[in-house]
Parts: sequence; structure tokens; C-alpha cells
Amino acid sequence: MKEADEFVDITLVFGKQRIACHKVILAGMCDYFRRMFLTNMLERGSQEVVLNDISASTGVLLVEYLYSGNIDITQQNAQDLLAASEMLLLGALKKNVEDFLLSHTDSVNCISIINLARLYDLKILLADARSYLHEHNGQWNTLPPMPTARIEHSSIYHNHHLYVVGGCNRNALNSVDTLDMRNLQWNHLPPLPREVCSAHLAIVSDNLFVLGGSCGGCVADVHEFDSTQQTWRQRSPMPEICEGGAAVSFNDHVYVVGGRNKRCMRFNPRNNTWTSLQRPQFSHDYRPSIVLNGKIVVFGGLNDDFTEEYSPLTDSWSTWTLKMPQKSQGWAFAAIMDS
Repeated sequence: MKEADEFVDITLVFGKQRIACHKVILAGMCDYFRRMFLTNMLERGSQEVVLNDISASTGVLLVEYLYSGNIDITQQNAQDLLAASEMLLLGALKKNVEDFLLSHTDSVNCISIINLARLYDLKILLADARSYLHEHNGQWNTLPPMPTARIEHSSIYHNHHLYVVGGCNRNALNSVDTLDMRNLQWNHLPPLPREVCSAHLAIVSDNLFVLGGSCGGCVADVHEFDSTQQTWRQRSPMPEICEGGAAVSFNDHVYVVGGRNKRCMRFNPRNNTWTSLQRPQFSHDYRPSIVLNGKIVVFGGLNDDFTEEYSPLTDSWSTWTLKMPQKSQGWAFAAIMDS
């Protein structure tokens, strides 16, 4: 019946994708539409339902599912289908996606699946993924090589993607590559407006910020990649150069901390302004930093084995009694919050 478009009486709109449907089918298969049609939630005279939060590709899959009961779940579309099933009250589809992920958990996607399970309250999947993580703790896996060999690059992980920015390969680079951890495929983003090595990276509202770094000398430039428009734009430069510092995102702001000159600065992307804050006691030269329990923690450094934490609430620093095992430049750091 769907293929012939006979007696259709409602159109679902997913972005630019419009699909003619039958109210009786939608209401019979989906509580969301049933409630909508029974309570006259549609505007008077309207024969369209606009679902802006669901992409066109996901919308096509959903309509096929509502008419046939079948759907092609992949690691690439699982998260979108979970979001749609939550929105449309499709409990059976949500369970199907959970079952799919239960059989496709591996050491590469395990952390992403744990995050998804928490977000969508998938208790069985969460327990299974945690168990997998504990059983395979300490196991290394080889990922696909970067498209361009490089050193002194910067990297950051966000929303199933590993971003690799700039660096050197004989010459300085402005390329930006992303590895999709769901399918282990590398993709190219538009290049940065300039070459850069050892830049600070942060992500706010899915937008990538590239701050400072070196390009024939240390710079204070700031560039933001708009994930929606897929374009770069220049933002206000840092008020001070931060050589060897780190960047973290917290409460929709970017903080740049540490470095040889003991920096602490906050950038507000909404109004494109910087604020200078209380400086740390130690330099934390080429050190890792994370956000932990509402505070920014900076670990060790070239000449320091101290760990300090910064409170954005009080604009103050405090020093941990626990020191790093040794003074070292260029610590790498990863944190897994399994709670």
C-alpha cells in the first residue's frame, strides 16, 4: 500500500525529505503519532508533521520500519535510531537497537556504547559493555593509519570521532582529519586557514576550537570550526600567548591553562570575549589537563610533579597532596569515568 501511495492522508517531513503516509498505519504502529492524531495536536487544516530533530536518512528508515516492521541497523545509524525511537516512543525499535549493539560491542567502540547506554537508559547494554571493558582492560588495538604522517600535531576525541589537527611532515600542516570510531574510516575536514603545530584543542557545542600553537613562532590565534556550516572562522585571539599550555571545555566556555608562563584564561564563544583569571602556582609545561568534579585539573609538567586544580566557581587554585610519579615533559593522559 505504501509503494502505491494510495489513500495517503498525512506527510512526514524530515528536513528536505517529504514522505506521504497513512495516519492509520502511523497511529497503529507508533504511540507518538496515535496520541498526536487523537488529541488534534496538528495545526488546524495541516496535513504535515515536521520532525526537525530527525534526519532525512533516518526518517526514511523509520517510515520503512513503521510499514514493514523491518529496519537495517548499522553501527553508523544506531545512535540516530536510538534518539528517534526515544522521541517517537518506539520501544520495540529501541530494544532492537540495543540487541544490535549487544552483539557488536568491541574494544574500539566499548566506551561509546557505554555512553549511549547511559544516555538512553539501556541497562542491559550498559552492564554488558562495562563487563566487556573490564574483561578486555589493557588490550591494545591497531587503528587505521593517519592519511598523512605527522609529528607535533594535536588531537581530541568527541562524539565517536578522533580529530587530528596540524603538525609537521617536513613542512607545517594545516590539514584536519577525523577518524570515525564507529566504522574506523578517516575523513578530511576543510583545512585550517593557517599551518599550526602543537595547538590547543577544545570542543564546545560540537564546534572544534584551535587555539594558539606555533607557526614560525608561538601565536595567539583562535579558529572555530562550525560543525553545521562545515566552515572555519577566526575568533578573538588569546590575550596572552600560552606556550606549552592546555585547553579544556567547561560549561560552554574554553579554558586555556598552564604553560611556561602560568596562564589561566577563559573564552566565551557566545560573545567572542576573553577573561584573564587567577594564575596557577606552577607552570605545568606540556602537561595534560581534564575536567573532574566541576574543577579543571592540571597534572605535572616539565619541571613540576605537582597537580593543581582550578575552581571556576571561586577563581582559585589548590594543590593536591598527591604528586606525579616524576617530573616529565609531554605526558599523555586518558580518563575513563565508569560510574
